[in-house]
Amino acid sequence: MSDIIKTQQGLARKAEAQRAHRFEDLYHVICKREWVEEALRHVLENDGAGTPGVDGMSWKAFHDVEKNDFENDKFRSQFIDELQQELKTQTFKPSPVRRVEIPKPGTDKKRPLGIPTIKDRTVQTLLKMLMEPIWEADFYHFSNGFRPGRCTMDCIQPLYTLFNTTTGYRWVIEGDIRACFDRIPHNKLLSAVARRIAEFSHSLSAF
Repeated sequence: MSDIIKTQQGLARKAEAQRAHRFEDLYHVICKREWVEEALRHVLENDGAGTPGVDGMSWKAFHDVEKNDFENDKFRSQFIDELQQELKTQTFKPSPVRRVEIPKPGTDKKRPLGIPTIKDRTVQTLLKMLMEPIWEADFYHFSNGFRPGRCTMDCIQPLYTLFNTTTGYRWVIEGDIRACFDRIPHNKLLSAVARRIAEFSHSLSAF
């Protein structure tokens, strides 16, 4: 079992056993090389890795067909070394997000999409790797959105039980909050994060 999985499992157990516990001294975890390597691997395996951010770097920079495996491995290692050093010295600063307009399915409208750089996506993935096990313990069992191993059908499945002849349920109401994520107060979100993880409210404010 890798150190990453062991750490994540330990965080999950602690979070579930002590729902009000405030985690401290976790920043050093995302500075570990194994964690940075794993985060970068996730980013480069994502379907969006071929789309560059403002720096023009994409998946192709790590798999340059004009270079041999040794040169590509060296580039990858240097990328990890530099990012790890920036994290350790707390000099990392995210780049501006590249903004593009993409079509909204089923309409003739478009919606803005922000595309971070590969480096920023790697740091975001690092934070996700660390924070997800903690917040999974806090979610209600019926909360399915944006959670690992869950999908739309997990929301629909309970309806089969509710729509039986004894409960009397006959209607399903679907709602949507317009520009939901755009309207979340950033300061309140960071305060909520700080209640669980002491040292990340400042780190996350950069994003």
